[in-house]
Amino acid sequence: MPTIEERERPSVKAKQADKDIPALSTLTLQLPRFHNPDSNGTRKKVRLSAWKMTIREIRRMFSGYTVMPTRGWNRDDGIRDSHFRFEMDFVHTPHFLRELSRWREELNLRYEQGSIYMKKSDRTTWL
Repeated sequence: MPTIEERERPSVKAKQADKDIPALSTLTLQLPRFHNPDSNGTRKKVRLSAWKMTIREIRRMFSGYTVMPTRGWNRDDGIRDSHFRFEMDFVHTPHFLRELSRWREELNLRYEQGSIYMKKSDRTTWL
């Protein structure tokens, strides 16, 4: 009968199978409901057309997503923000990472932000 260590140690076949699995990562994206304040301190809601365009892009780029309302704060402007937090899984490739970087710049302009919060997790595994 194998010991616990022997049962938990991955076999050579399991190690090879793991190498064959594409690197899956999770993207966390927080999009603000309001633009940054203008020179008068007024914050305007993000237009519905911006949200529609973003959702179309998410559906084109990812096989699915989760979205939830969140509240946040950052040191730069000291304002508590309302966001929508999106989480999407994707196959990690250099090409797709470049596409995400380009998309982030588009989102910065669309949402009138200095920096959209976008975070990629390390490799994850589907169960």
